[in-house]
Amino acid sequence: MFYDLENRKYHHVPIKFYKDSEGKWWAIFNQNKNGGYALVRHRAIFKDMKNHWTEDDINLLASKLIVKGMPDGRFMPDENITRAQYIALLIRGLGLSYSNNSNESFKDINEDDWYAGAVEIVIDLGIVKGYEDGTFQPNKLISREEMSVIIVRVLNCFQMIKLGV
Repeated sequence: MFYDLENRKYHHVPIKFYKDSEGKWWAIFNQNKNGGYALVRHRAIFKDMKNHWTEDDINLLASKLIVKGMPDGRFMPDENITRAQYIALLIRGLGLSYSNNSNESFKDINEDDWYAGAVEIVIDLGIVKGYEDGTFQPNKLISREEMSVIIVRVLNCFQMIKLGV
């Protein structure tokens, strides 16, 4: 986990564990920010996940603070996902931190919306462009096609960063 002093929040950081030739375990934090890092065990259980086929995976993602669920403690695993929810999950999963105090990129997103910072990151990285009418439509259900396009753009973006382009 990374603790962001500015926003006073913990964020998931992708970590790779490996064992060296002497049997010693190491953790590599895939993050380039200065600050405090810690290995944390965080147990999260949603009250509507018991015996669901995705229970173990969702609980793992919740333990890494990638998924947060609903304010009432439910995850709602069989519901469709909105564009804002998908972008927030994606950004958290990549270990990118953001604040909710971002500039407005779309006329239908206010800077105090819970997903505004995540949307700002995908705009800045060129991953999402929004609609021709200047909207992002955060509450619209996201299609599989849109998810696929976003994933391809993420892979291309990070490949360009890796190559130093």
